[in-house]
Amino acid sequence: MAHTIRVTLPTIAKFTKEPKDSSNVTYNEKQFLKPETLVSVSEILDHKAQHLQIVSSDLIKSPAWLFIPHLDTNNLPDDLFRRLPLDKLLKMGINKILAEKYIDGLNKTFAEFKIDTCKRQSTFLAQIFHESGGMQWNQELASGQAYEWRKDLGNIYAGDGKRFKGRGLIQLTGRHNYGVAGRELGLDLINRPELAATPDNAPRIAGWYWNSRKLNVIADKHNIEAFQQITRRINGGLNGYKDRLHWWGITRKVLGC
Repeated sequence: MAHTIRVTLPTIAKFTKEPKDSSNVTYNEKQFLKPETLVSVSEILDHKAQHLQIVSSDLIKSPAWLFIPHLDTNNLPDDLFRRLPLDKLLKMGINKILAEKYIDGLNKTFAEFKIDTCKRQSTFLAQIFHESGGMQWNQELASGQAYEWRKDLGNIYAGDGKRFKGRGLIQLTGRHNYGVAGRELGLDLINRPELAATPDNAPRIAGWYWNSRKLNVIADKHNIEAFQQITRRINGGLNGYKDRLHWWGITRKVLGC
């Protein structure tokens, strides 16, 4: 989906291929547009670097990218922000069937919870890949019997352990957590806990959990200490840390950060 925006700055730079750092682009790769130029934009690749991909313009043939310093992105539509292409998910080693199953739900989640930069997406994906075995498991393999009568999880009725066992890409567990997530996301997870494992809801619940722990601001630091802090907030400790770190190396390489 494209959106038309009016450029009001004196100059904007155009690139024939996606730039990684606009400061290193030579003059020959730039084209300066006049103020008030109308362009149709398909996505913001990074809300901080402020690169925009152009779909069409009277002055520019697509594909092309713009760099607009100081662009105010606060009032732009959510679906304009960085999307994860299917081919990049495949390059991360995710099975094609699973990648096609979850790609739309992931991109909706990225837009809803502002997981819209390389740093945020690479960290988020590394964590959910570990939790879901590379997106293979959206439901805990165990029966859930071990959670029976776990009052710390809100399991206060017979059968709650199995009913509210881990589901989704971040393994939502327990009556209490199902209830909170359901209320905030508008889903009846108490009466229909299986909804937590659908292709749209599994990544969305992971995004809700991520957002509720304010992990975007930590991911922005993009260093090993921040990654450990995020792991602790998700896991309660550093269980599976080496595997999470392995996935992080892959997601960072594929996404380019």
